[in-house]
Amino acid sequence: LLDDIAVHADDGRLPRLADTIATVADDHQVLVFTSHETTVAQLRAAAPGTRVLELTPSAPARHIGLAAG
Repeated sequence: LLDDIAVHADDGRLPRLADTIATVADDHQVLVFTSHETTVAQLRAAAPGTRVLELTPSAPARHIGLAAG
């Protein structure tokens, strides 16, 4: 279970991180939570069979103290 693991990864590390996650996912279930489309794109590139589930926020971001956008 990984929660926004790539939030501080730079452009050079993100593809390598995605490849590592994809390798682990070959033998284990891996859940990655992220709000970054770049992370999703890299994971899909590293593991084309990646299943993506999009969650709808239960409340508008401004009501729960998060920056929207």
